[in-house]
Amino acid sequence: YLAVEPVLIQVSEAAGVAQMLIYSNIDWTTGTDVNWISMPAGASGTAAIQITYGQNESFIARSGVITISGNNLSASATLEQAGVETTVSVSPGNANVDYLAGNVNFNVISNTEWTASADSAWLTVTPSGNLSGTLVATYLQNPYYADRMSTISISVAGKEPEEVSLTQSSSEVSIEETDLQGISIFPNPSRGIFVLEADPARYPSLDVQLTDLTGHAILSRICKGDSRYTFDLTNLTEGAYTMNIKTENNLITRKIVIIR
Repeated sequence: YLAVEPVLIQVSEAAGVAQMLIYSNIDWTTGTDVNWISMPAGASGTAAIQITYGQNESFIARSGVITISGNNLSASATLEQAGVETTVSVSPGNANVDYLAGNVNFNVISNTEWTASADSAWLTVTPSGNLSGTLVATYLQNPYYADRMSTISISVAGKEPEEVSLTQSSSEVSIEETDLQGISIFPNPSRGIFVLEADPARYPSLDVQLTDLTGHAILSRICKGDSRYTFDLTNLTEGAYTMNIKTENNLITRKIVIIR
């Protein structure tokens, strides 16, 4: 008889030694189909042998078959070795910059190829790299009086993306919130929620229409009987829009800005 235990050996990417038990009452020899596994040439009867395996320097897992043979009998086991784990780390975790256009560097430490992307149109980054290096983040001038932030994702195979951020301070030039005609819109810019405030005694009814920069009408609303009206525009994309406010005697036009 001839049998082996275990029939499956699983190891990490590092070089090492595993043990196999051979149960037999005959002389037997050993063999393998790969050059990174070695073991004693053979023995007789039941015995324990040491299986020596080399380091896997690839990111891809590999396997080899170990065969024990004798007197027209054979038994086999498979040794599975994991590949090198991909790694990536990025610093700093957040970069603070002023409102003017410019660029800033992030340090990437990695043992493999990586790709990078930003989630905002105003920020572009080095799209890819290999091993450790520098990721350059280039940003446009912030035209808004509110700070804004973008997330940068750096990805390697087999890992969740590493995320860092860039925070850009508010512009020194802002859009006026108050209106000398007695109507104010705030906050402006905002992330999509705007409040229109008007004196109801002076403006009992307002016909409000929102258009994009091409003049296409997006929203129409009659506002009456109150001093404050909330507009939820969170479904719209980032950018500038025009709010046309028609009163009994005038048409007031105001620019509003949505930021993300």
